[in-house]
Amino acid sequence: MPTEIKYLSGEKIVLIKHSGIISAAELRENTIEAARLVKEHGTTRILADNSDMVTSAKTIDLFELPKIYDELGVSKASKIAIVMNLVDGRKDMYQFYETVCRNRGYDVRLFADEESAMNWLQN
Repeated sequence: MPTEIKYLSGEKIVLIKHSGIISAAELRENTIEAARLVKEHGTTRILADNSDMVTSAKTIDLFELPKIYDELGVSKASKIAIVMNLVDGRKDMYQFYETVCRNRGYDVRLFADEESAMNWLQN
């Protein structure tokens, strides 16, 4: 399913906009592409809008994502805002991911809407 990954130059944010059903492999690929844009543009702010996404990823797949950040050299000074899909019943999955990232030194926060996420990233 479609995923849009782009750099918002005005906000200095890498935006990942997922929609539809996203597999674990697609999450990994999208993470790699987003990390590439982060390095290319020298930003430390990332917004992943998952409000229209359903994932088939398992808990172990999410556990592995911060390892990819380390491998790709994503700065621990990065701020990563995640807009959750609140209707898919997997809030616990998002909370697990947030905890794993924080335990590995990444500042990840969960949000119910994009506006709140953007406000946090820009402050």
